[in-house]
Amino acid sequence: MFTGGPIFLRGNLKEKHNLLEIIRNTLRDRINLVIFIILAATILYSIIVRFLSLGELSFWGDDGMTYLSTVSVLEHGYPRLPSGYIMFHNIASSYFNIIPVLLFGDNEFAYRFFSALTGVLIIPLIFLFAKELTNKYIASVSSIVIALNTWQIEYSREARYYSEFQFFYILTIYFFYLGFFKDRKVFKVLAIISLFITIQIVSLGVTLIFLFIPLLVYRGLKGFFKRDTIISFLASGAIVIAVVIHRELFWKVGLSFYSSGNNTDIANPVLGILYKYFGNFSAYYYRIFGEIYPKAFPLFIYGGIALILVYIFIKRLRNQDEHNISILNRSKASINIPFNLLLLYFIFFSNALFYGSGNMYNQHRYIYHMNPVFIIISAYIIFELSKIIIFALRKIFVRGGDAGFEKIKDHSRKYLYIILVIFIGASAFAIDHIDMVENFKITSRQDGDPVNPIFTPSSTFSIHYDVRTASEYIGSRLEDGDIVISTYPLKTAMHIKQVDHWVWSANLVSWQPYRSRDGIYYDNFFGVPLIRDLFDLQKVLNENPDKNIWIASIDSIERSGHVDPMIIRFLEENSQCIEIVGKDGVSSAYLFPALEDGGRAFSMYDNVIPGEDEVIRAGVESSGTTFLFNDRENDNYLRYGWSFIESTGTWADQKSSLLFLDFEELSDHYLDLAMKALPDPDIVQEVEVFLNGKSIGKFVLENVELTEYTAAIPGELLVEGYNVLELRSKFLMSPVQLGINEDPRNLATYFSELKIYK
Repeated sequence: MFTGGPIFLRGNLKEKHNLLEIIRNTLRDRINLVIFIILAATILYSIIVRFLSLGELSFWGDDGMTYLSTVSVLEHGYPRLPSGYIMFHNIASSYFNIIPVLLFGDNEFAYRFFSALTGVLIIPLIFLFAKELTNKYIASVSSIVIALNTWQIEYSREARYYSEFQFFYILTIYFFYLGFFKDRKVFKVLAIISLFITIQIVSLGVTLIFLFIPLLVYRGLKGFFKRDTIISFLASGAIVIAVVIHRELFWKVGLSFYSSGNNTDIANPVLGILYKYFGNFSAYYYRIFGEIYPKAFPLFIYGGIALILVYIFIKRLRNQDEHNISILNRSKASINIPFNLLLLYFIFFSNALFYGSGNMYNQHRYIYHMNPVFIIISAYIIFELSKIIIFALRKIFVRGGDAGFEKIKDHSRKYLYIILVIFIGASAFAIDHIDMVENFKITSRQDGDPVNPIFTPSSTFSIHYDVRTASEYIGSRLEDGDIVISTYPLKTAMHIKQVDHWVWSANLVSWQPYRSRDGIYYDNFFGVPLIRDLFDLQKVLNENPDKNIWIASIDSIERSGHVDPMIIRFLEENSQCIEIVGKDGVSSAYLFPALEDGGRAFSMYDNVIPGEDEVIRAGVESSGTTFLFNDRENDNYLRYGWSFIESTGTWADQKSSLLFLDFEELSDHYLDLAMKALPDPDIVQEVEVFLNGKSIGKFVLENVELTEYTAAIPGELLVEGYNVLELRSKFLMSPVQLGINEDPRNLATYFSELKIYK
């Protein structure tokens, strides 16, 4: 029964003894010992700059997605959001984060913990990965640069997927290399498992399937089409295809890329999906490295090309640690290529070029996981150029210098030390953003402090916004029955724990998690109605006079692309309602207190007094007055709620649009309006006409062509001077959202002509 025990124990002891012996033998070499000490110190440093004051800063960017999906897992066992939809985007991250949240509590430190941890673990991983493809010197410098690199440190301190995705992406490549290139069976299995996890962190991991392309080159057709490789390829392909189909057809939230600009004219769903991923091209995703690393990037491009040509045509200068393979092996011709270097380039550019195709947003965060690959390649080139320099100098000044570089190491280590000095010095000069002192300033950053847009989750950020101050203030004072309006509830939810309305005025193509019901849009994170314009906001305020209404006006308020400028102006005009302002000087908590008697009567056009040139004179002619919306001389009348004049008319770009009329006679009149709506297949536009606040007609615009509608104007509603004609539409929609054209404007109703007659 127990006969296997001692054998198993002896096997374990033997393996342990062998491992210790390998470590001892490795560290007996002085260079290896130095490398070990430096790497240990570097990892200790990286732990400090990644974890120190990790919970100090407020959430920003899309950190709230991490919070919301994690608490949903803790509550339901899977990321079921308050809206009822499932958060498949970053789903693996949701499970990774529950452990630190359980250990450290519901706070910013806990939600950033796993990101910081993988930010540390990437350092030894890069050493192992780079050592496998190059040598221990390139691996050491690459690891040190990764540990000290500002971009790495900044993203390791984010409560988002960037750091963990990078770690698992590189881990998958490492396992893949050991498994399929080095033919070690256990790593083949680990590679597929790691690929699956990586794609579940973020679907950008589908690019890992491209690794089978260099494998085909490496093995050739005969070597590639083996059972284990084909099974692995089919399994990986199935994972990728399933993820893409699932994402495109079933996700209701988290569609943060490959959305805007989709060609909705493509009826075939397969072609439509392909267009999303391959329809356009932008060079942004490799050019951004030229902006981040202005000195290393030319070396990365031109130095790499030169080095590859040197390896191909000058045999004695080839890297002895490089895996050179022949791609043309004939009796009279043979071309040997540096496979490992080209593999690294392939990994980098297959990502940069793929992300540049389709309709992906140009944000550097999506290519961050390639930062270590860029650094390894740069270190590789610098090291090899250092060797070539020494070889050239030795050939010039030392007798017998043409014997080949491999003789240098055999002759003396002094040449190696000289190479390392040049290599380390050149690396420190060429690779930017490895300032140890500057890195510690990151750990002492406060909310409201300036930040470098290159190293922020969005290139639009220039300061670290303070969401916490305003959110905590509202959350600690919230009472039953209060209404909470947020300009970005994903960021405020952690501290407020409630949201009733989301202010989002941008077009609903670049931001797609919503659903429409009877002209009202509901977001798919919280299931709450969107406030699209000032009319919506004032409607909530006016219809709930007996309730406290809190507005968390955080950093989105600075973006006209997120929040309607009229809403921004309204909040500025009601600054007396500000309870507290965040450390960033932007994020604020507003309170519109409940009223005991009376009600709120906010209007989009409070305090608007038209000038004389903004009032249409009506009824001057016996035949009536005709106002043409395509006459550019009428531009001065179209100031409130109108877009620009077009060839046949003008769009109202607010739900409420105004015209001012001065009637010659205060008697009964008729009003004719020629108007049309956008052809929305799901909802019919409605326009209600008000004169001096009283409804005089309501029209359903079932015909998408220009149609004339008539309303009666009772004389008793008219007043001396100007009269306010309000044209109130039911909803706003953008042509790009409906697939009509690329017009991103939010539009209500199109008007071509107005007639007033007795």
